[in-house]
Amino acid sequence: MSDPKQVGATNSTPTKRGFHRLSILLSMDFSVVVLFRHNFRANHMTCIWAGGPSPDTMRRQAETYVGRIPGLDLTGVEWVNSAVLLNAVNRPKCRRSHHDIEGRDYR
Repeated sequence: MSDPKQVGATNSTPTKRGFHRLSILLSMDFSVVVLFRHNFRANHMTCIWAGGPSPDTMRRQAETYVGRIPGLDLTGVEWVNSAVLLNAVNRPKCRRSHHDIEGRDYR
């Protein structure tokens, strides 16, 4: 059985809820759309947004919520500021092209 706090365990309710709550809070903090998606090839979570703060600033702000959001563990999270990737992963899976290189590794 997998550890519920493991970042790659996307079926874990506390982890999914934690990342969902964190995405809402970070979106409000920086006035940008923030998404967390699981990169199944690299087996880690990725925080994706476009514009706004630098990856270090986003990571530092996210770390302020650790301990206040149950089940949240930021170990191994990749921080990516990319409009192209945000658009790719924000499309429904059924509407993603097989040629869509940017979003194909994310669920």
